[in-house]
Amino acid sequence: MKMRKSLVLASLMWGAMTAQADVESWYTYWGLGFGNMKYTGDLDKGIDDLQNGGGFKKSSTMASDLLGFYWPVFEQNTIMGVVVNGVTESYRSSGLDVDVGVTTMQTSFSTMYFWGAEPGDNFFLRGDIGIGRVTVSVTNDQNWAYTGATDSGIGVRVGGGYGIPISGESRVLITVLVGKNSTDEGDASFGSLLVGGLW
Repeated sequence: MKMRKSLVLASLMWGAMTAQADVESWYTYWGLGFGNMKYTGDLDKGIDDLQNGGGFKKSSTMASDLLGFYWPVFEQNTIMGVVVNGVTESYRSSGLDVDVGVTTMQTSFSTMYFWGAEPGDNFFLRGDIGIGRVTVSVTNDQNWAYTGATDSGIGVRVGGGYGIPISGESRVLITVLVGKNSTDEGDASFGSLLVGGLW
């Protein structure tokens, strides 16, 4: 019985690894993960003041790719489109019962090139360029809220990863992405690891 279960499991895993998705006329892409942020200028000073002077501690960092829409070009192994990418750092002050979120968000023209037979298959490279900004949101336990933002500026993202076809219409993309947004109050740079779906 154990041998039979092992053979069935191995067969299912092999089937997932060798699945081939169909080339689509268009794709949507969404991803989630985590990252790390670094700042310069007034942004860096503000984060330092928040942690050292205000007693806030970083609680989490989340990265995301949202609203990605792509179309195949160049013999079907390259896709181009638009995507919204963001990284949010959350800070908490238990003494003040206040939460602060610092988000670097960008809407970009995006390109992915795959070394496999089709989009979503094998190793790939990704490059984004677009307009973004850094926003800060402050909330407390009494539902008081405030939001501020820098002026919009140019941002870039570059990275790569590996695509795994799961079925005829689904692919999993594992992506390492680095980027930088230039704003009027300093630069925000990040690195992130994302796991997403391309459909």
